Amino acid sequence: MSMCCNSSATLGEWTINEETGEKERGKAGGNKTEVALIQFCERAGADYEKYREDWVPENGIRYPFTSSRKRMTTQVNYQDKKYLFVKGASEYILGSCIKCHYWDTDEIVDMTP
Repeated sequence: MSMCCNSSATLGEWTINEETGEKERGKAGGNKTEVALIQFCERAGADYEKYREDWVPENGIRYPFTSSRKRMTTQVNYQDKKYLFVKGASEYILGSCIKCHYWDTDEIVDMTP
């Protein structure tokens, strides 16, 4: 879900190839790595456009990647909960964290240097 929602890449519109009659995508747009990730998601059966439409609120939090921030952030609303998906340079992301959530125990602890 994160790869589909926390990305500005697109795969282009579907068209029908006149010679073969097969469905194919138009020109992809965005960062090559992000395009490759959403192509992978689509091949695995995920509809990245539907995920974005259903779970990324129109007026939600969205900070695009910039060279100064070195990260991208997107709000995702899923199963009546709000999440912030962040991706980018680990040293910048970890540098802004103060707590750590252990999923297996549901414990939240302070981050230590």
